[in-house]
Amino acid sequence: MIERIQKIFNNIHLFFIALSEIIMLVLVGIVFVNVVLRYLFKLGIPWGEEIPTNVLVPFFVFIGPARGVRENLHINFNVLPKKTPLSFQNLLLKFKYVLIILIGLVFFVYGIELVYRMRGSILPASHFISSMQYIALPLSGFLIIYNGLMNILGFHKEKEHLNSILTPLDESEIEELLAEKQGEQR
Repeated sequence: MIERIQKIFNNIHLFFIALSEIIMLVLVGIVFVNVVLRYLFKLGIPWGEEIPTNVLVPFFVFIGPARGVRENLHINFNVLPKKTPLSFQNLLLKFKYVLIILIGLVFFVYGIELVYRMRGSILPASHFISSMQYIALPLSGFLIIYNGLMNILGFHKEKEHLNSILTPLDESEIEELLAEKQGEQR
């Protein structure tokens, strides 16, 4: 059962990685073709700057934090002494992910509102709906919430850790998990 859940979550993550790669290829392709047309043939694609800068780049700006949550790439610093009880450190780690989930919730809720409010306006060159510029914001919020929950539940870990979710952790297991986290951060 746990293996199926982990496989589903990994497939969702791989889908968004593939989507990001495709969008990056499209972005580079549009910019490259537009530059070649502009400087060699004195032509240009009318929407050649609008789509990359207003639609595709915001996708990366907002999807990046979601990836950072999954891989724990955001900035961390410790102000507590190393002798702080491990149970308290574990509590703070969970609190950090709760705060990250709340930020994802803000992205999601206000992103949907922004997309809804911008549905009536049109981008001038491409004539796309202006809300396409902001579609990455609720998507990023969803992914931040998703990855934050997966980090709290430990679904980004190996099968042994997933099995431990079903049973309470003792002090030695908490020490091992925190030591592993500290090793990853260095």
